[in-house]
Amino acid sequence: NKPNYNALGEKCTRMRKRDGKWSDYPCNRKLYTICEKPIDFYCGNYIVISKQTTKENAAAYCKKEFQSTLATITTATDAIQAQRACKKVAKAPHGCWIGLEQPFEKFDNGLQYQPIPGEKGGPNRDWENGKKPTTKDNVQKCAEILTKSGNWRGVPCDYERFIMCNGRGTGTIISEQDKKYLAETKKDETNHKIKEEERLTKDYQESEKTRQQSTAISNKNVNKNEDKHQDK
Repeated sequence: NKPNYNALGEKCTRMRKRDGKWSDYPCNRKLYTICEKPIDFYCGNYIVISKQTTKENAAAYCKKEFQSTLATITTATDAIQAQRACKKVAKAPHGCWIGLEQPFEKFDNGLQYQPIPGEKGGPNRDWENGKKPTTKDNVQKCAEILTKSGNWRGVPCDYERFIMCNGRGTGTIISEQDKKYLAETKKDETNHKIKEEERLTKDYQESEKTRQQSTAISNKNVNKNEDKHQDK
């Protein structure tokens, strides 16, 4: 029987171990968790993942799993493909992350944002209502693409939206830019790591030098005290 929302507040669902059937259960009780593994869908030059997360985590997922960045959309064709891709995992009102953050001038991989004209002089295919979020908005600092209209909307970066990455090795300007950007990022990370190791080594050497000096001074004072004691 379907749950009847009785007075016990059993508004959540559990699966019983003995027979695999479902039953209503209090939401504040602790149970083991069954998670669904994210599924990847390829659509045109994009990859969407059936997983919602923050913008930062989504960007990290693209980098780790596909060696790419979040969706870069620079043409009308890109916009159509991105909307179709997002529809595979998201339903209104939620959408998918794209690689833009304030001041919304460049995508995550460094490609410049350019307005995307609509069909036959219609509304642009980028920002919802034709308005890019202002830099004065301290909340809507990231961007998602909407499934219904295909337009973009500013949202807080800590919201959870579906992941949409650029496809790797597609031979497009976007994939080549991703390759270049990630190579530069890796080089910067390596240089930063080397500098950090050098800094830590230097700090250790200075600390060790200070410790040795302190030990020498301490030993010298002990010897002086012993000499004074012997003189007495």
